[in-house]
Amino acid sequence: MQPNASRFRKDSARTAAASRLGEAMALLLMADRGFIYWDHLPSLWTRKMFPTGHTESVRVPPSVTTTTLPSREPDFIFEQPSTGNIGLAEAKGHIVTAGNSPDYKSDLAGALGQVLPWTHCLNPSPTENYAISSYYQEANATDPTLIAFTDPPPRKEADPEWSVSYTPDDIRRGNYGAWLIGMGLQQTGQALRSRDDVDPSERKLAILDVQGEDFAIAINRFLCPCLFTHPFSRLTTDFDGGWETVRNWFQMGVFAVPIFGIAVNVLRSIEEAIAEPKGSALQRSRYVSRRANFSKVKSTELLPGGFAGSIFPDGTLFGFLDRSSPLWQTEKQQSFKLAEDPQRGIR
Repeated sequence: MQPNASRFRKDSARTAAASRLGEAMALLLMADRGFIYWDHLPSLWTRKMFPTGHTESVRVPPSVTTTTLPSREPDFIFEQPSTGNIGLAEAKGHIVTAGNSPDYKSDLAGALGQVLPWTHCLNPSPTENYAISSYYQEANATDPTLIAFTDPPPRKEADPEWSVSYTPDDIRRGNYGAWLIGMGLQQTGQALRSRDDVDPSERKLAILDVQGEDFAIAINRFLCPCLFTHPFSRLTTDFDGGWETVRNWFQMGVFAVPIFGIAVNVLRSIEEAIAEPKGSALQRSRYVSRRANFSKVKSTELLPGGFAGSIFPDGTLFGFLDRSSPLWQTEKQQSFKLAEDPQRGIR
């Protein structure tokens, strides 16, 4: 029994990892096709179906319950700012054993079955629908990783008696709200996503300069287990009193810390969006890199100064900052008016 239980846990972990990788690959594929703002569709649906605190938010008829919805929903809703197109996408990820061929046609058909029924549940109706499935081989396999997708033209649906209304600004709020939560700014992210009325307070965030572009960053300890048990693991999100703590981490053997970040000019627009929850400040903004070929430059050339990671086309940043970064010596910061978090520190 014990070996079988161990095998089951291992297979379950592999399946879950493949699923998460599938979602990540889907996000990158959609970004490559110009859909750079995204939100988790079930989360967007819940926020619009059960609005908090704003009378202008959509009201769903009492007869509409979750039993009237399609039984399964797609993962993501995207906005393509260059065209204004809205797309839905369902992502799948699979581990393929050596010698076996993936059944991608069946997988894509199943994914489309989750996407297409939802096109008439949203107003405006999405203009593009994607089913994306990725397949991963064992480390010693000779076959490469495969990413398959299909994007059939939208089909004409009968107009429903009801639909949930949303705007592209709702998608952008969900996009940046999730990233702020990843930065540890829970209240700010939630207020941005849900259009909550809050009293903004001044927060200081560390500023990372990536070849002339400034990004406000925060450490994400949940991606670095050593920070849970480290004897110096007390650091506030906004680095108040935390600089010496980071230096202590490095002295104790921590080589690099995981960070999330948002371009400063984008975070200024987020300030406006938080101050005016009924407005559409994010819809008026768009991140534009100062580098004409930002995505074409090799990471070793692009990201000096102790940072290794990615900068995405919406102006968000993710990666690791090591002990060689000049940030730990300069302690460069800026102040932002964001929502107050009840817990200011990481304990």
